[in-house]
Amino acid sequence: MEKLEIKKYNDPILRQECQLINRIDKEIKDLAQEMLPIMYEQDGIGLAGLQVGINKQIVVVDIGRGPLVLINPRITQTSKKVSDLVEGCLSFPEIYVKISRPDEVVVEARDLRGNLIEVRGQGLMSHALQHEIDHLHGRVIIDYLKGFKKIKAKNKIKKLEKRLNEEN
Repeated sequence: MEKLEIKKYNDPILRQECQLINRIDKEIKDLAQEMLPIMYEQDGIGLAGLQVGINKQIVVVDIGRGPLVLINPRITQTSKKVSDLVEGCLSFPEIYVKISRPDEVVVEARDLRGNLIEVRGQGLMSHALQHEIDHLHGRVIIDYLKGFKKIKAKNKIKKLEKRLNEEN
């Protein structure tokens, strides 16, 4: 497998719907083991397959309680109570968006051994799980913005993309 890199801003892959993973083989296990250090190196708390150019339903999350790898995750329950958190994204560096999401979620997924697991998240963990699952469906943080805030974010992204292109 070639070295994985975080896809940024308007990379079309970030808008794709991810494919389900039918078999958890060595390739998928290796992918998870490559995604974790990338997430940690960038001071992230989550990373989805699409963000490293892999169109598969895999996410890694660590909010400081140890790494969690989820295959084909889906939200099965959400609370009525919502919480607002300012979210960043490794694919949108320097962009921060205040997002209201359910404060608690239950996620069903497979672990790397293929076992069906249930993960309950509250607060930051709830936001992280929802954020990463959004990526699996081509949704990104700027989609939560409206009106002038969205225009402002898109203009900032254009400037950041230009700077990134000049650096490369």
